[in-house]
Amino acid sequence: MFAINYNPVLSFLDLVQQQQQQQLRQQFRPKISKKIETEDEYQIHIFKPYGDFNSYEVRALRSQNGLVKLVIESEPDNFQATVSFSLSEIDLHEINWLYFRAENTLVLRIPKKQKVCYPQFYFPGCVIAGEEQRDLGQEQLRREAEENARREAEKARRDAEENARREAEKARREAEKARREAEEKARARREAEERARREEQARKAAEEKARKEAAQKEAEENARKEAKAKEQAKLQERKERVRREAEARKARAQQEQFVEQLLQNFFPPLLSQVSQIQAGSQKSPEKVNSESQSNPSPSPSPQKEHRQPSPQPSPKPDANDDNESVQSEPLTPEVGSPKLEAKDESLDLHKHPSLEEVEDEEFVMFRKKFEQ
Repeated sequence: MFAINYNPVLSFLDLVQQQQQQQLRQQFRPKISKKIETEDEYQIHIFKPYGDFNSYEVRALRSQNGLVKLVIESEPDNFQATVSFSLSEIDLHEINWLYFRAENTLVLRIPKKQKVCYPQFYFPGCVIAGEEQRDLGQEQLRREAEENARREAEKARRDAEENARREAEKARREAEKARREAEEKARARREAEERARREEQARKAAEEKARKEAAQKEAEENARKEAKAKEQAKLQERKERVRREAEARKARAQQEQFVEQLLQNFFPPLLSQVSQIQAGSQKSPEKVNSESQSNPSPSPSPQKEHRQPSPQPSPKPDANDDNESVQSEPLTPEVGSPKLEAKDESLDLHKHPSLEEVEDEEFVMFRKKFEQ
């Protein structure tokens, strides 16, 4: 079994649509608009809203009671109409069509039979007059048909011209509209391109500005790092120089101390002689005169001369102090004369000149010998 889905709403809509289509068919269906009877003929007017009447035809059906039925039909338009006439009233051989283009109306013309009463002796002339009258009526109908055709042609020409003018105006309006739309699109495209160009310029300017700022920051950072590196290098160089100077002073002090101890241990007579010469050269004339006048200098005793002086430790230099100066040569051991030994202990604090201050040739040669 097949299931049937019934929807009342859809059924109602289909029914309404069918009724509307039927009404439209009834409205646009051909129909007999009017029937006219004149002295000469019967006229049946058939009207339809659009289309031609090429498929219309008429058929005559005779009956036994002296009537004739005229059947007007058109199969494409599904149209059929029947009109009954007396066979003695109409002339079947003269039935014709007349078409009015302006109203789109087809007229079926059914001529009447002419009934003429005349005396018998006038028969030939009456027959001729009747024939002439019939020819005149046909000529008049022909002229009317030609006039109607001319009017229809003129009206059709005017309608065609009007339609052409309307079509041209419509085409002109459409072309104008298309032109305005094209101009609007072109203007919008130009505005979009200009906006995109400005945005691109702004983006490039921002990128260039950011690049310059980054380059400037990098240059400043590099300069700062370079300055800091230079400062660190200078500080390191200064520390290295101070360290080297301290090491040099320390090495020199150790060397001088070693030479001094060596001289004190192995050459005490020579060292005492050098000390006396150095003391004599450094003494001022005023002091020498005063000493010569007051106390003559006694001869030194051999025991005093051969006495070995005690070594004095030299102070170690401070490597971190940059402002202190280190003596190049240590102090010579004190070699006292008999006069100096006779004096009180305050005279023992007399400072003897160092080996570096004595420019004696023999001592210089001696020092060079030991340095080698």
